[in-house]
Amino acid sequence: MFQSTNSQSVTSSDNENGVLCYCHRPAKIVRAWTRRNPGRRFYSCIGRRGANGWVSCKFFDWFDKEEPHGWQHVALLEAEQTIKEQKAEIEGLKNKVRTQTHHSANAGNSNALVDILKERNEVLEREVLILRERSIVLRNVLVASSVGLVVLVGGVMAKWKCM
Repeated sequence: MFQSTNSQSVTSSDNENGVLCYCHRPAKIVRAWTRRNPGRRFYSCIGRRGANGWVSCKFFDWFDKEEPHGWQHVALLEAEQTIKEQKAEIEGLKNKVRTQTHHSANAGNSNALVDILKERNEVLEREVLILRERSIVLRNVLVASSVGLVVLVGGVMAKWKCM
């Protein structure tokens, strides 16, 4: 039914019964989330800081003496599976939100870029219009100069013939 074989544990309340670990410190109560013992509580060493990091005496004793069984056992397994599925769904939704936020930021940048390019395009279109007008004026001057030169050369040649 379930394929959960992970051995997670969650610390719950303080030690109510005065149970001491092998270090002679009050043992903490931890909740197991294994397939065989979902929700079953046990005593564990609090641990202490040692020269090489965190040290524990590996103390273990069941707080809940009976193993989970029956409908409660099944209900806890189903609840654990539901929680895992919901966590996975939440993570997927968070990823979608991150992606959409990223795309929205890029779209905002794209809109700003489009506005800048439109403005630049308008400036360039005005410059093209001015250059076209100058080109027309220069062409007209060239044509008029050419006609004037032809008339002048024709007049000079006519005078030379008459002489």
